[in-house]
Amino acid sequence: MKKLIFGLFAALTFTGVKAQDSNVLSAWEYMNVYTSEKQNGNIGVAVENLIKAKEAIDAATLNDKTANKSKTWKRRADVYMKLLVEKDPAIAPYKKGVVDEIYKSIEKARSVEINEKTQKPKVFEEPELLNSARYICDTLFRSGSAYYVNGDFTEAGKYFEKRYNLLKGLGVTDTVSYTNMFLSAYKAKDLDKALEIGSDLIKMGSPDPNLYGTMAKLYSDKGEAAKGLQMIKDARTKYPKNTEFITEELNYYLSTGDNANAVKVMDEAIAAFQSDKTMLKTLYFNSGVIFAQLGDKPKSREYYQKALAIDAEYYGALNNLAALMLEDANGIIKEANALPIQEAKKYDELKAKANAIYKEAGHLLEVAYKQKPSEKLKQSLFEIYTKLQDDAKMDQYK
Repeated sequence: MKKLIFGLFAALTFTGVKAQDSNVLSAWEYMNVYTSEKQNGNIGVAVENLIKAKEAIDAATLNDKTANKSKTWKRRADVYMKLLVEKDPAIAPYKKGVVDEIYKSIEKARSVEINEKTQKPKVFEEPELLNSARYICDTLFRSGSAYYVNGDFTEAGKYFEKRYNLLKGLGVTDTVSYTNMFLSAYKAKDLDKALEIGSDLIKMGSPDPNLYGTMAKLYSDKGEAAKGLQMIKDARTKYPKNTEFITEELNYYLSTGDNANAVKVMDEAIAAFQSDKTMLKTLYFNSGVIFAQLGDKPKSREYYQKALAIDAEYYGALNNLAALMLEDANGIIKEANALPIQEAKKYDELKAKANAIYKEAGHLLEVAYKQKPSEKLKQSLFEIYTKLQDDAKMDQYK
């Protein structure tokens, strides 16, 4: 009697396992019918079998006996891949989240079962599974890109990360997805994650110079300006001809009142770009701006003139140099007006000096006006020539 009971228990246990294994087999058989009926043009029957395949394989993944088998999850990836590409409207309700489910199935198929001898993952139909992984990678990237364009940066980052992890498992370092993960984290204001990924990309040797600028901004946003400055210094070393980083370092020094280092950086840049006239005139102009901010008008004027010596129609230098001259001339007129009446000769000398400066400033602004006519410039020219009592010019600019 005891033997009979034991035999019955064993039979029931064996039958239970087979029942669950049959779900995997059934799913595969339904899939074969789906393929066959679709080829024969019986779309309705084909779709019914695809849905049955999904139900069978989902049941297998929920059972302890089959959920830990690579074959179960490989078959699930196969079924869900068909759901993804099937265009019949009847499948539409089953497409929600299908990309995520394929990703999950591939990951499970590659990790859920361990070979007892080698203690390494035992993967069912690995070559076919890897082909599926490569296919789904493109879909994951498109999904991430769509979320990014729509402004859902957190969700975009998740899809880029899934693609990155899948390819990493295939032995491929996907720097494109990793870069997009970085940008997604940055846009989502996840500063810590963005900094972590950005640091990895720099260690990987990312060729994108913009990465350094973004990293510097991230450190600044986090209140770690010194680290941001170091990032800019590193960028200047790696990309010595990129003026953006010179400007960034200058802005840091100017914002912190470190004028000595600001001037030093500009002098270094000017020395490095002596043979590049286009760059050099920009650096001279920037030097003029810095010295103007420092209140050193003679130096500022000197650098604006150097910029104009390279390009006589440099709009910014024309405007800024003219503005300095007008300040000087207005100051001289103010000094002249403060003289006592008996100082007529001194008054005439000062006025003549001021008029010479007004005339020079007027010439500069006329060159600027020819390039970019504006009401503001026109008004300035009218005021200058009114002071100079030049009727012809007044009529031209009134």
